[in-house]
This record gives sequence, C-alpha cells and structure tokens, in this order.
Amino acid sequence: MEDWPKLVVFTNKMNILQLPAEIIRLILSNVEETRDLKTFSEASKAAYEHAAPIGYQSVILKQDQFAPDQPNRDVAALLNQSERSYILQYIRKLCITSDFKSNFDSFRCWNTNEIPNLHLKQLSLNAFPLDSPERLVEFLNVRQLQSLKLRLCPGWSSFLRTLYESGRGVNLKSFELKNSIDLTDDFEEYDISDFLNSFTGLEELYLSVVDPSSPFLLWKAALHHSSSLRRMVYQVRTENVFGDSKYCGEEEDLINLSMRSIKAWKRLTYHLGALDLECLGLTCPPFRLPLLLQPYCQKGTLKVLHVRQSKLDTNRYGSWCFDSHKPESVLPSFQYLVNWVFGPDGICSLQLLAFRDFQYRGRLSSYNLILRRKDAPVADGELPYYRLDPLLERNKSLGDAVCGFLEACPSAPLTGARYYGDDNDDEHLGWQPRYVENDEDYEDDEDDEDDDDDDDEDNDIDDNDSMETDA
Repeated sequence: MEDWPKLVVFTNKMNILQLPAEIIRLILSNVEETRDLKTFSEASKAAYEHAAPIGYQSVILKQDQFAPDQPNRDVAALLNQSERSYILQYIRKLCITSDFKSNFDSFRCWNTNEIPNLHLKQLSLNAFPLDSPERLVEFLNVRQLQSLKLRLCPGWSSFLRTLYESGRGVNLKSFELKNSIDLTDDFEEYDISDFLNSFTGLEELYLSVVDPSSPFLLWKAALHHSSSLRRMVYQVRTENVFGDSKYCGEEEDLINLSMRSIKAWKRLTYHLGALDLECLGLTCPPFRLPLLLQPYCQKGTLKVLHVRQSKLDTNRYGSWCFDSHKPESVLPSFQYLVNWVFGPDGICSLQLLAFRDFQYRGRLSSYNLILRRKDAPVADGELPYYRLDPLLERNKSLGDAVCGFLEACPSAPLTGARYYGDDNDDEHLGWQPRYVENDEDYEDDEDDEDDDDDDDEDNDIDDNDSMETDA
C-alpha cells in the first residue's frame, strides 16, 4: 500500500501516539490493508485503542467451515456479553453468515437486560434464524439502520412484521430480501408489501421471491418509494414440479415473473414506467424486454440493465445469450435486444447491459457478459458498444453501487459456500469480509387476482480494455 511506507517513515521520526487522537484516527482511517492496521494495533495497548474503532467498523461472522454442525461461536461470543462484546460500540457494518443453532433467549445479555447500544448502519444476515424478533429489533437499534439484507433467513417475515409494528421507525435506504421455497408461506407478498409501505425514502430494492399469487402488491409497494427508488432487482423463483425431470423438486427461476396474462404484462409495463430507475435487474427472457421497457426510451434515467439468468438454470436449460455449441456466438434473440437497446430507437441513456449471474463478484461464471456503450460517436458500420471483463474486481470503474446491484440476491445457496480469509486476519472476528466461492458449478392465460385495481390507466463508468463482440 502506497500510504503505509510513509506512515512507517513518519513514526520513525516521532511517536505517532503523541499526536492528538483525532489526527491518529484520521491517519488510520486511510490505511487500506487490514493486516497493516492489525499490525499497528498490536504495537501497544494505546495503539489498539486507536485502531480498534477503525478496524471493527466492518465485521463479518461466519460459520466454522471445519465444524458446520456446531453453533457459530463467534456470534455467541459477540452477543453473549463475552470479553469481546465491547467491540459492538465500534461496529457500523455487520454481516452474519451462519447456520446458527442456539436460541437467542439463552443469551445472558437478554436475561440480564445488558443489551448494548449498537450504532449499526448496515446489517447483512445470511442463513441466520430470526427466532426472537422483538429482542433482535431492540438489540439492532433499527432506527439507525440504512441498509438491511436478509438472505435465506428463517423467520424473516416475523422479523419484518415486528420491525414495522415496533413503532421505532424505519429509515432504510437499501433493502434486500432473498427467499426460498423452504422458507416461504402463503402471505409472503403481504409481509413484504406491508413492511415497504410502512416507511418512505428507499433508494435500493432487491427482491428474490417465490412465485407470489398477487405480485402487484410488491410493485405497488415499490411505487410507494417512487420518488427516491433508483435501483431495483426483481427475481421470481419457483419449484420444478415436472415429475419426469431430473430437476423435479429443485428451485429455479420463474421467467414469466408471475405475470399470468397479457394484461398482467401490460400492467407491469405501467408500473415500471411509473418508476425513475437508474439500474434494473429482471429474470426475464430477452425477447420480452423491448416492449416491457418502452417507457424508458423517453425517460432518460435507466443506465444499467441486468438480464438475470441463474448459473444453475443456464446449465440446465441453456443460455439466453450464448449458443452452447459456439460459446462466442450470441443468439439472435439476445442480439436483437443488444441492437435495440444501444440503437437509435432504444434506451439512449443506457450505459451498461449485463447478462447472467454475478454472484460473488462474478468469479463463478465464465459466460457472463457486460456490454458498455461507447462514449464517442461511432462511424458507419462500427458497433456502438464494446465488451468488458465480466469479473467485477477487474472493473473498478463500475463503482460499488453498480457492483452491489449486479451481485444482489445471489441464486446459489449461501450456506453451500466456502469462505476464504487472509491468514493474517483476526482469527476470531476479522476486520473485513472474506471473499466467497461456491462449490456448485452447476404463459398461461389466467388473469391476475389483483385485477380489481384500476392500474391500467450516476455512476462514472470509465473506459476499459475493449473486446468487441461479433454478436
């Protein structure tokens, strides 16, 4: 790291700990490498006291990969008022990835009312049972939360209900929910819509739901945030019920988005047109998008379009984009979408068109695609776009907001993931999230039940090494 040698030279000339505390914290906040910050904290007790508030701002707690059937000891230690619980005062971003076995009611901090005062801004829970929603809502100090991610969390519906019924106020700017067929119930869309309708000001909404019977409850809830909402993902999953299929009983994308009639698709076009989205991700075949996104040809707001197809579905049923026999050859239906969206009659504001599954920074998919519009005018016969490297970490210019949008609602089970950390990280809690890999490589005419409602009536993306496609 460039700044670290300068800091070492500086400390050789004088004791950095002699500086005012505010200056020390300012210097340490610019140290990017976790190992460097950790090394500094081990120099003395005074150094640790200055480094800990910086190092523990972002904490990830994970299931022990060597003891997957055991409770997450890190979570228990943190929440049970252990000797490490003092770090709670420093945490602003907390991610818990755990198949946690213990009930919260057994924690001593609940029994003694010694619940610490958290100042969380971002909370991400992955496969984490929400068994005691009332106490969790109190513990998390939800009024201060700006970002909430719930991925495959048992009890999520009770947690959301408790959250908006608590009267504590919700001030979220970003909300992500990933459900599965094992966790769903008949009132899924009602629980989500009631929660979203209980507050305003949401800027990011990422949903992966299981075949809702009344999908427009969710779209109306999105419209409740229309003045602020700028990034949205809508993915619908279902269970394969074909008895003669080897995939029977497994989860897969529902590519009709629970739109069960032509009228429903028209209503969806209306709802999309009522939003001023900058980023939109849909699990929808390419041939449907030109009509569905027609309102954005005039709006001039949409910058990033993500055509989502999960890696498992691509392996099972074939890609919507690439010819399986000619990996570099783009299928006509997807080529039509590309030509339209970047053409004179398409979405002139669009900068990026992305395809497929970008879970875990896009490192698991070799057939992802990102196309970027060229900034300069193109000559006759020249393609108005070029290809970017689909591995997100190689495209730093995309920005955190766009990368977070592309990664939202990952399709592969998070509990099947392997987590890799730096050997120099804190062995108990760590000071930054670890990178993730996964072991797996792998229209009907019914009218919508909600038809009684009369609804029919900036990221700086710099140029990168280009590779034009023959699509």
